[in-house]
Amino acid sequence: MANLSRRNFLQVSASGTALVLGFHLRVEGRTAAAESAPAAETTVNAWLRIAADGAVTVQLSKSEMGQGIYSALPMIVADEMDADWNLVKVEQSPPGAEYRNPGDPTMITGGSSSVSGNWDRLRQVGAAAREMLVLAAAKQWSVRPADCRTENGQVLGPGNKRAGYGELAAEAAKLPPPKGPTLKTLAQWKLIGRPIQTDGTAQFAIDIALPGMLYAAVKTSPVFGGDVENLAQLQKKPPEGVVGVLPIPNGVAVVADSWWKAKEALEGLDVRFKKTPNDAVSSADISKQRSSIVTDFCWRRIATLVRGLIHRPMRSPSHAVARPVTCA
Repeated sequence: MANLSRRNFLQVSASGTALVLGFHLRVEGRTAAAESAPAAETTVNAWLRIAADGAVTVQLSKSEMGQGIYSALPMIVADEMDADWNLVKVEQSPPGAEYRNPGDPTMITGGSSSVSGNWDRLRQVGAAAREMLVLAAAKQWSVRPADCRTENGQVLGPGNKRAGYGELAAEAAKLPPPKGPTLKTLAQWKLIGRPIQTDGTAQFAIDIALPGMLYAAVKTSPVFGGDVENLAQLQKKPPEGVVGVLPIPNGVAVVADSWWKAKEALEGLDVRFKKTPNDAVSSADISKQRSSIVTDFCWRRIATLVRGLIHRPMRSPSHAVARPVTCA
């Protein structure tokens, strides 16, 4: 991971009560986060903003799909910086090179990599913010940073001095980021690994409702190339409450004003598919074909005798969809 250097700072125009600053973990980082930051907030870095009221916004380049990363990833940052968890918010990041996966030119969410792939990065972001806030408070109070500590969104100093992160954010953003911020030990974690409560207000694609919005339930052929045989008959007498029955590649879609209506109507249709050569293909046929390809490749390319092949079912139960499939 790259050091947090002064070279990566970007200063932009400021107004209101806080100076808008941004710095990036990657040299090739773009300035989208800092340029789009509200003027009343301070962009501590490309992954973090602290508002004057103490609210901490963590920008994420990952997509929340019910797997919990909108809780897990902010917890990493919040724990390292000792933020008040009740004031932590999540915001989807804009496109930009600084939000890419480490060692990967994409912003993809998948492969169970959101936490493991960003663990070090987010810990350093939180730790850097904490040290900058402590230094800002120490300078303000004319005390040593070592005599200060952080707790629940505040810096505490000698003589019962205390200042909230929001009060210190603008001054902290003027400081050079630490090159190697000190990370917490396992014993110091207060959020990471602890259960948290959710209120069910998170919005997913299936929760979106727009005026005049329609829903579709689809049925596809069990084999590739299996077009619907009786489409005209299905379209002639659509079920009650259905807007239309439409052809889609390899199947049919029933459109209605609610997903449940579309689903119920589809289940009541007698959808028949045309016969194809693929109807006779079995798993055993596919396995035999693949075995032949592997054996042939080994003989022709590397002249190695294949002594045995390991066959594994093509299953992925851990990634099976446990809810209606949506596309938004």
